[in-house]
Amino acid sequence: MMPQAAAYLRVAERSLQSANAILPVAIQEIAGFLAYHAFESLGGALCVHHGKKPPKVPHLAKIQMFQGFANGHPFGPDVARVAILVQSIRNDLLYPSRVTSGGLAEAPDEIYTLADATDLINEVTNVLGQIRPII
Repeated sequence: MMPQAAAYLRVAERSLQSANAILPVAIQEIAGFLAYHAFESLGGALCVHHGKKPPKVPHLAKIQMFQGFANGHPFGPDVARVAILVQSIRNDLLYPSRVTSGGLAEAPDEIYTLADATDLINEVTNVLGQIRPII
């Protein structure tokens, strides 16, 4: 058992470890989702650090709450930049999308590239490094 903010931080760290571990296998949509999950968990850690319970859903509300608490911290601009990146990709990482009138759809690995996943992992790792010292 550990303090709740530390538990959220641990989830973020382990999600990023997992994302980095599967990146070489080129399962970029799962690596990207794990980085996304790490970002949400960092938001949970910061919310708890500020005495608030992070919402379970909707996911956008979690990200917005994270941004709100990040404002005023030196890492606020980095959180805002990553929030813009992740707000629109969650479902694209998990589900087929962009269905055509003929019933064809793109799978997540056709939409999200290995470079996209690598960039997101790096961005979230940067935010983790800035938040870790205050949790």
